[in-house]
Amino acid sequence: MCCKISHNASHSHVKGHDMDVKKSTNNISRENESENVSLSGADGFIDLDKMDLSSSGQSCTKSEGTTNVVFLEEHDVALLNDSKTQFALLNAIKSTMMRLKPSSIQASMNKDETESYERKDFVPDQLNKTSERTAVTISSGISTDQLNNPSNKLSVLDLSQVLSVAGLYAAKLNDTTNVCITQPNRNVQHALQCIAKNNGLDIESNLKFVSKSDVLHPNADALWDLVIVDVVEPTGVLRQQVLEDIAVARTFCLKSSGIVLPGEITIFGMCVESSNLLSDTRVLGDDRTMGLNIAKYINVFKVSTQLDLTLSTLAYKQVSLPFLMFHLNFNQPCQEADGTIPSHLNQSKSISVEITQDGRLVAIPYWFDIGMDKDHRVNTMDKETHWKQAAFLLEEPIEVKKGQKVVVIATLKGSSIWFDIKR
Repeated sequence: MCCKISHNASHSHVKGHDMDVKKSTNNISRENESENVSLSGADGFIDLDKMDLSSSGQSCTKSEGTTNVVFLEEHDVALLNDSKTQFALLNAIKSTMMRLKPSSIQASMNKDETESYERKDFVPDQLNKTSERTAVTISSGISTDQLNNPSNKLSVLDLSQVLSVAGLYAAKLNDTTNVCITQPNRNVQHALQCIAKNNGLDIESNLKFVSKSDVLHPNADALWDLVIVDVVEPTGVLRQQVLEDIAVARTFCLKSSGIVLPGEITIFGMCVESSNLLSDTRVLGDDRTMGLNIAKYINVFKVSTQLDLTLSTLAYKQVSLPFLMFHLNFNQPCQEADGTIPSHLNQSKSISVEITQDGRLVAIPYWFDIGMDKDHRVNTMDKETHWKQAAFLLEEPIEVKKGQKVVVIATLKGSSIWFDIKR
C-alpha cells in the first residue's frame, strides 16, 4: 500500500481553543518527483492505491478517463499513514461490533494468512509502569458471508472532524451496516466517497453525510449502536466541544446497549523549564527588539496553550516526574437523567507534585493515552503516531528547588484544559 506525496507549497491552518496557528513549509515545486509513503495501518483493509494524496493539500482520485480533485490538510494524510492508530481503530471497531451483535461478523475471515503487528504501549517510565512490546496477530481479510438479516444490522455514527475512515471500516466488516458521518468539510466528504467507491462499498446504501446538529439533539429520531469520536486533535489538544458532543450522544442518541469509541482517555502531564517555549509564545523584552517598546503591548495577546509541539525534539528540562491528571470513561453508566452534569465535562483536581531538580517551572506539557477498547490503546506521546503534544504556559515562570512540593490545580471545562500552581 502506498500513496504518492508531491512536494509543493504546503499550508495548514490549525485552530486551537485560544489561538490560530499558520504553518508553511518551503515553497518548492518539483515536477515528476514523488516519494512513496507506506500505508499499512489496517493491513490493507482499506485500499488507497487509487488515491494520489498530496501534502500540498491536494488529493486526486483517478479512474478511467477522469480525475477527481479534492483538497486535504497534511494532518489528514498523516492520520492515514498512522499505522498504530489505524490498527487499534479497526480492531476496536471489529471487537465492538462482534460484542454488540456477534452474528453480524464471522469470527473466521476469508484469508488464512495473518500478519503480526508489533505494538508499543507508551506509559511513562516515571509512573513505574513498564513499556511493553506485544505481538498482536489479526486476520487480514473480511467476512466472506455477510449476513443480510435486518436484525443483524448495525448503525454507526461517526462524529469525527478529521478524515476518519472508521465508518468505512465498519461498513467493510458488515455490508449491511448503516454509517452516518457528520464531517462538515466537503473536500473530506468527497475523499471519503472516493475511498468508499474504490473499496467496493455501496455509497448510496452504506454512507450518508449529515449535519451534526441534525443528529445531536434531544429530539433525534435515530438511535445508534456505535458512536465514534475523534477526541484529540492532531495538534495535541482536546477537539473543541468534543466532551459536550459525547455527553449529548450518550444521553439522547445512543441505544441502551450502545458503545462510544474510544471508550476512555487518560491525561498525563509534567512540569518543565523551556526557554524555547517562552520565546515562541511571548516577546521576552525590549532588548530583543533593539530598544523598541513592544513586549508590554504584544504580550497582552500571548497565548496560554502552545499547540503542535514535538516533545521528543523540543529543548526543555524536566523538573518533575510525569503525573496523572484525569481519567475519562465515556461508557460508564449514565446518571444524567437526574439533571447531573456528566462527570467528564467539568472537573478540577489538585495534584501534589514533587520537584526533581532546581529550575524554573515554565510550562506543563500534557498528552493523552487513548483506550479504543480494553485491548487496543494508542498514546499521543508516541513518536510513531501522527499526534503532536500541547503545553500550558504559566503566566510567569516560577523558581523551584529539588524536593519542593507544588500543587498543580488541573481544570477540565468546556473541552479545554488549564492549570494553576500553588506553592
